[in-house]
Amino acid sequence: MPRIENLNLALDPAGLAGLLSQYETVEAFLLRKTSARGSSTQAVEQLVAHIATHMAPKPRDGGVLHQELQDHARLLPTGCSSLDSLLHGGYREGHVTELWGPPASGKTQLCMLAAAVTATRGEGVVYMDTTASCSAALDSLSVSLQAQQGKQHRPRLLILDSASAVVAPILGGEGPANQGHALMCILGQQLRALARAYTLAVLVTNHSAGGGGGAQEPRPALG
Repeated sequence: MPRIENLNLALDPAGLAGLLSQYETVEAFLLRKTSARGSSTQAVEQLVAHIATHMAPKPRDGGVLHQELQDHARLLPTGCSSLDSLLHGGYREGHVTELWGPPASGKTQLCMLAAAVTATRGEGVVYMDTTASCSAALDSLSVSLQAQQGKQHRPRLLILDSASAVVAPILGGEGPANQGHALMCILGQQLRALARAYTLAVLVTNHSAGGGGGAQEPRPALG
């Protein structure tokens, strides 16, 4: 954040000196504003007004923001009413939803159901059934989505079944577990970037991972 002396505040030398004796930067003032001893009330009020006018984000009505979310961030039905209720309407465009659990727990069936429901609605689906590393496929998908920007039938749902295939060769061999976790985090970042850039609802399946500690509670692995 800028230094207070560079803000061109309309203060007399004594008022400015009082502020500078305690705070060098705007950040320091915001963090320690309650300890403004030695500074005149006028100097403090003028600095607060300058920050509110030129630096602070403009306030927005919560109802308007909620309506914008409803208008622009669509929900894709899952095909299962109870799951729709749990997700407050379905898979949200611009977000990544991770389905995780042990093998044969129904993850792929939910992916197929989501793909069928979305396709039935006349909207595009990209279904990636991974059997090996999918990093190159994600890069190719990004290029393809750029080419389809603005087209009527561009994909709305991206399904990756499953993310575990990306790190399985490392976790199943001699590679360290933290390397597998790092790869999973990178994959998660790529998927979130795709979701935001192209307004995609992204659905990912993954095996559950131990939660650490004595209880070993399961947790999602994408982070």
